[in-house]
Amino acid sequence: MLKLKKYCGEGPFADTLKNNGITVSTGFIRAAILGAQSASEPLGISDVLREIASSGSTTRLSTECVEAVEGLWYYCYGILKFPEAEYNRLDPAGAGRETIRTHVVALIEAGDEFLKYLHFGKTDRYFGREKLKKLYATFFSNLEVLRALLHGVTEKWGEEEFSNIESFVEKLNRFTVVFWDLMVAIKEEVKAAKLETMKNKTIIHKIESETKQQIRRNDPCPCGSGKKYKMCCGVA
Repeated sequence: MLKLKKYCGEGPFADTLKNNGITVSTGFIRAAILGAQSASEPLGISDVLREIASSGSTTRLSTECVEAVEGLWYYCYGILKFPEAEYNRLDPAGAGRETIRTHVVALIEAGDEFLKYLHFGKTDRYFGREKLKKLYATFFSNLEVLRALLHGVTEKWGEEEFSNIESFVEKLNRFTVVFWDLMVAIKEEVKAAKLETMKNKTIIHKIESETKQQIRRNDPCPCGSGKKYKMCCGVA
């Protein structure tokens, strides 16, 4: 009987990474997992584990570390919204140029990691779904906003920009929530697309069986999308 690993939580997970000499953050790994789960082509936990191992001081992860990542994988797959405690908000009381810069850099690195898995996994195959296309465009735009913010904080901001730091940090924390929620929303939309494709394939196989004719790759897809079969339900 398959027993799903349970996610150990943000703090214990970070400790496990540290004990294994892993230098990437929990947010980076979470983004990699969400990206892999949002891919059109099959990308699994083994892909994420290989990347984590290559980032550390050893090429072999401990059983504890593997089980912790597996727990996070199943946790991310089923989640619709992260709990408030897992958004890694900045504390306005201790915020300054360097803490804000570090926070924004971490968000950008996580966002780039998420996009890497989307592009490698050819998620654009599902961009015929208008909702997914809009979610992706919004996420990409928000990532560009973060890059512009990083440049401003690093190169341009003076004392005036830091004069109302509490208000700015509050806005940045709200932005962070939206940023992560978009990744989860994209993952969920891809899940829906995959389920729909599976259902359509079942219907198409029935049509082929009844007509004794196989649908060819360049034929119009029987699902009615208007696309060629190879670019729609014929996608492996």
